[in-house]
Amino acid sequence: MKTIMIFFIALFVVHMANAQRGDMTVATAAQLTVPAGAQICADRIFANNPGYGALTIANANCLCPGMSVVPVELLAFSASADNGIVLLRWTTATELNCHGFEVQKAAHGGGAEWLALGFVEGAGSTTERRDYFFSDPGTNEGTAFYRLRIIDYDGSFAYSPVVEVRFVTRVLPYTMYPVYPNPATENITVSFTLPEAASVSLTLYTVAGTEVTRVMEPREFSAGFHAATLPTSGLSPGTYVIELQAGAVRRTQTVVLLQ
Repeated sequence: MKTIMIFFIALFVVHMANAQRGDMTVATAAQLTVPAGAQICADRIFANNPGYGALTIANANCLCPGMSVVPVELLAFSASADNGIVLLRWTTATELNCHGFEVQKAAHGGGAEWLALGFVEGAGSTTERRDYFFSDPGTNEGTAFYRLRIIDYDGSFAYSPVVEVRFVTRVLPYTMYPVYPNPATENITVSFTLPEAASVSLTLYTVAGTEVTRVMEPREFSAGFHAATLPTSGLSPGTYVIELQAGAVRRTQTVVLLQ
């Protein structure tokens, strides 16, 4: 009788979009455990993130084939195109055992035509907001579609919504995007676009204009979007100016370093 009651409690705390398959949500503050030998079936299960309850499985065999526990709470996913270069941006509110993101592209909306472009490493498990970037430098005409394959450490995965890009041909400007995180403690990421290939260096200055250190020696970068992650360990806390030099062009951003 006790086993039957536990089973019915589990049914009440889990909402299924469809009777057999579909999306399943573990309700806030609920705890659902699937023991060895038992199996739970859905297309996707939303659990183990803020706003959801907890799901514990004994092993991977407890999940029906083809289903996944969504490891990421995705806040935003967008794409923009300039001169045949597509910049993808996405933001996560939380991540749970997130191995990373496989970026996929299709010339049409059909799922059979998706092509993997690259992989961006995830943050594992975190409740902090994370921002990600990826560029597709291929020259295209017309329309393309992009999505993320969000992969867990155990190999399970889920897909993001699909974003659509219509290509516009124009010359890209030299652009330096806001440094993140800002304030920073250990590392900073500097992202920028180049209209043509160039040698790029990054230098840190005091707000008074005194050079502190060259955080990136000159390196050759192709035209398009790039992001460089740089260590800040060993630097004193304070406000600095980071300068990007690409050929004869200079761009600057202010960054605050914490203890």
